[in-house]
Amino acid sequence: MCEDEPKLTGKQLTFKAEYFSNGFNATKAAIAAGYAPDSAHVEGSRLLRNAKVSAAIAKTFQERGIASETVQILLAILVFDADVADFDPWIKGEKTLEQLRAEGVDTRAVRTVTESPTGARRIELHNRLEAANQLAKIMGLLAATKTETTLTLASAMLALDETDENAKVL
Repeated sequence: MCEDEPKLTGKQLTFKAEYFSNGFNATKAAIAAGYAPDSAHVEGSRLLRNAKVSAAIAKTFQERGIASETVQILLAILVFDADVADFDPWIKGEKTLEQLRAEGVDTRAVRTVTESPTGARRIELHNRLEAANQLAKIMGLLAATKTETTLTLASAMLALDETDENAKVL
């Protein structure tokens, strides 16, 4: 550990590691770090606001070469460019995901893919509203309350969908 690196407790270290390994879900990371499931969402939020923990998380981002601009771009892709219709050839069994990638389909929005024993395929994209909320937080665009923020973002996304015939609410 470097001298300029903040010293974290065992639980904080576990939280940080789990936060990165589980896709940046603070509640799941808090549970994995040993916090009670009933209060994990509160503890996860508190840990993210903790100066030492947030500095350690920022340092890990930096060490991994992940800039805040990169995160903003990825969230913007999820919010504005992700379209489940792009994956119809895979769902129908006509193409592989590798073939779609080679054709320029951006698969970063894919959360899970499943194929049943009968061959039925299902694809789930990351949640657009959650991505929009995260992007709004980064950009400082949050409304006064969580309810107002959710309604504001939902209205904005519906307006986008109404202006783009190819857009789908996921």
